Amino acid sequence: MQMKAATESSEGEIIIMNIEMRIRILFCLAFVFFHCTEVTNEPPDVRIVSPDSGAYVKRVVPIEIEVRDEDLASLSLYINDSLVHDFEVFNISNYRYFWNVESLQIGSTHMLYAYAADSSNNECYSDTNIVTVHPAGEVKWQLQLDGNVVSAPAITPDNVIIVGTTNHTVYAVDTAGNIVWTYSLPDTIGSAPTIARTGDIYIGTYSGLFVLDAQGQYQWEYPSIDCGSSSAAIASDNTIYIGASDSMLYAFNPDGSVKWQFLADNPVSTSPVIDIGGTVYIGTRGSSSQKFYAINPDGTEQWNYPIGSSINCTPAISNEGILYFTADNKSIYACNTDGNMMWIRPNFRTWLYSITIDDNGMLYTGAGSGSGGDCVYQISDRSIVQWTFIIDTGIFSSATICSDGSVCFPGGRGLYSIQQDKGTVRWWCGDIDSCCTAPTIDADGTIYIGNNQGILYAITGSAPPIQTAWPMLQHDVQHTGRMQ
Repeated sequence: MQMKAATESSEGEIIIMNIEMRIRILFCLAFVFFHCTEVTNEPPDVRIVSPDSGAYVKRVVPIEIEVRDEDLASLSLYINDSLVHDFEVFNISNYRYFWNVESLQIGSTHMLYAYAADSSNNECYSDTNIVTVHPAGEVKWQLQLDGNVVSAPAITPDNVIIVGTTNHTVYAVDTAGNIVWTYSLPDTIGSAPTIARTGDIYIGTYSGLFVLDAQGQYQWEYPSIDCGSSSAAIASDNTIYIGASDSMLYAFNPDGSVKWQFLADNPVSTSPVIDIGGTVYIGTRGSSSQKFYAINPDGTEQWNYPIGSSINCTPAISNEGILYFTADNKSIYACNTDGNMMWIRPNFRTWLYSITIDDNGMLYTGAGSGSGGDCVYQISDRSIVQWTFIIDTGIFSSATICSDGSVCFPGGRGLYSIQQDKGTVRWWCGDIDSCCTAPTIDADGTIYIGNNQGILYAITGSAPPIQTAWPMLQHDVQHTGRMQ
């Protein structure tokens, strides 16, 4: 009897446990059901990804909309408060509409925003993006030259574009794209031309410094020096400075006579730059003992700062007299004109190009190896990175800063204009390719740039360069390298 009672007791406990387990399972299923089918009160998250607010638009504009909601029921696009398109909703997060602006007035501004709602009538409006119809980024003309263009064009006081090629030819081209004259030199032109107030043109090659007048007539040369990596700089007293691979910084009088020579520790690999007081600054390259130098106008050394890495890109000078330069160790340096180092910003992802500086003291430099993930940085005068604009098609030169608050720089597959305040695209020209020179921008905003297929382009820009700070490679469109 005791055995039977124990068995009955165990069976009863098992039944009770099974009932409890079923209750728990039913409770869990109910919990899951009610929570999974619970209607959310959260509205959709919608925004216009492109074009960004402040952008310039032309032709047919792809408007990119991003929306996040698992229960999306409707999505609409409004332009200037008018409904222009209701999208067919799918289980996707990105939608596109093509907006034709060719009939709209140049300079007109337009408001873009999106509206989204879910099946429970939770709704949301995106922020409004304001865009301007503008022809910036249109190719005005292009001119095929006889060799690759690997250095930035210069512009004479008479508004003639001067550009050199790897096939040894100097071209003078008018603003309509017509060749005015050509001149053949004995070697490759790898550095940008420099133009004096007189219109004389100074061109460094791997076989010497050559000087032409504004009509393309030979003036003088200083042969047998390799200055193909250095453009000339011209001081306010008309002294011409250029660095060479023989570790010399040369100073010439306008008639071609040598004023003095300064011997550095290694080949001079940067174009000289000149501050407001006439001091000349250069960097050197080599396997060791690389330095940054300050040279007095009489050719004596003022100071040097050991870097321990090659300096291959032209320095820049701010309105406050701060010197900024990059080195092959993937670092940016900032120092006073007395040689005291203010800061060093190391550990960029790859090597950096020449720095340019805007009116607010912000620095811009491109970091590029051509292997993907190249980018442009905006960096404060205290070495803090403000934004990064990434482009996977390569960056091969420095930026130019425009007076409308934009930064223009070449990528491997186009020319970009980026808004200074937030690092987003203002406009893009995708009709050019393989550009590896810094943009040169004239007073009407036209951009001149060359590529490694021997094409010189003239592109409609949005504004001329700023007139203060250090807005472009070697400071100005004449490439004088002189703070003014």
